[in-house]
Amino acid sequence: MNKLKEILDKEFSKNMFLVECDSMKPYLKKGDVAIYEPIQKGRGLASSIYLIQTKGYTAIKRVAFNVGGGIIIISDNDQSITEEVTKEELKDVVFIGHVIGRIIKDYSLYEF
Repeated sequence: MNKLKEILDKEFSKNMFLVECDSMKPYLKKGDVAIYEPIQKGRGLASSIYLIQTKGYTAIKRVAFNVGGGIIIISDNDQSITEEVTKEELKDVVFIGHVIGRIIKDYSLYEF
């Protein structure tokens, strides 16, 4: 796995993220690679799967937008925590990219 991380750290793989946990299992598993499209400033977002940064960690999560302006950060794995973020707390969440595909651990390419 360290060799894969080394490859992913190179310039050509800027828009790829190595999944390091099973919180999004079964769709993304530890060792899979998520392919994402960087978020452009000012672009409206819809409920989908994103690479986000919040509370000191970077992860891929399903994000649902609330009518009140907040979001729900959802892990697909039932054993992981779902987190509600209020409109006021949203300033602490950075949307890095919209996940558009994945390379599963056996190196097969799948698009969402």
